[in-house]
Amino acid sequence: MTLAESLNHLYERYKMERTNSSNLTIEMFEQLIRIFPAILIAQADGHVDTTEIIHLNKLAHYVSTKETSIAESDLKQEIRYLTWNAHTWRKPILSVLKQYQEEKKCGVEIVDLMISIASSSTGSLISNILLATTNPNTAQDDGGFGTDPTTYISDEEKKEIMLIARELNLLTDEANDKLKFILDSAAKS
Repeated sequence: MTLAESLNHLYERYKMERTNSSNLTIEMFEQLIRIFPAILIAQADGHVDTTEIIHLNKLAHYVSTKETSIAESDLKQEIRYLTWNAHTWRKPILSVLKQYQEEKKCGVEIVDLMISIASSSTGSLISNILLATTNPNTAQDDGGFGTDPTTYISDEEKKEIMLIARELNLLTDEANDKLKFILDSAAKS
């Protein structure tokens, strides 16, 4: 099955099961599946706390400003739905996302989003997205990681990041460099 067919099939299934998502476009759905790993990281400890919700909302705002055809309020509603129903959608979304990222080469972006959500307690989501995670010695005055990028990432989040990275086959491409510090810190603990 081609990526377009897989994506459309999942989109139609999602819309059918999510009866009150009439404003959901295929473009928004594509953004949702790209964001989905970050949602999984937000609930790696068993729940999504207020700070993580705030940062997921900031992510929705960021996406809606970059993709003007996507309404922020609609994206927030779908993100909220997926946080409550992640267990139902994990396998089908990650399956299509694996195919999607292999074709679109967006693995680095997916890793950046996961790390950003995991370290959401550092402050600025946008700074975290743009943070050069390949250099753990880069100090950031604006809420960055400082000298250790794993400081704000819990063991549960590290394990979930690595699990998703394996499921999406991200350990074999350029995203692997961004995951190196997670691998290194996981080996130390």
